[in-house]
Amino acid sequence: MQKVPSVIMPFPGGVVRSGSKVGSKYPKMFASTNDAFCPTLKGVVNTELDMDIESVMEIVVDGLTFEDIALSMKVGIEAACSLGSRAGVKRISAGNYGGKLGQHHFKLHEILNGHLSGVAQA
Repeated sequence: MQKVPSVIMPFPGGVVRSGSKVGSKYPKMFASTNDAFCPTLKGVVNTELDMDIESVMEIVVDGLTFEDIALSMKVGIEAACSLGSRAGVKRISAGNYGGKLGQHHFKLHEILNGHLSGVAQA
């Protein structure tokens, strides 16, 4: 993903160690831990995770164009899928956050099928 031109992943190593969500109970914070995707909170809150999921990694991608970001996502998803479930990859998803993080909505199935143009807007 890091080799795709005009794309950066702003967190160290490109990975955030937990899923995040837009909004927080603290007024000055615009993001917080997405409790539905936090393995350590399973059993305490409503979860979106299966009981065998022990880790969630989030990859934040910033890029100049829709196409750059979509290509980076395609490359990253294909690389993760090539590892398979034996390597620990159980599920890949993407959040939209109601358009609060930008005008584009990246639909994973469309991206994986080669539709990398910016027609999929929120």
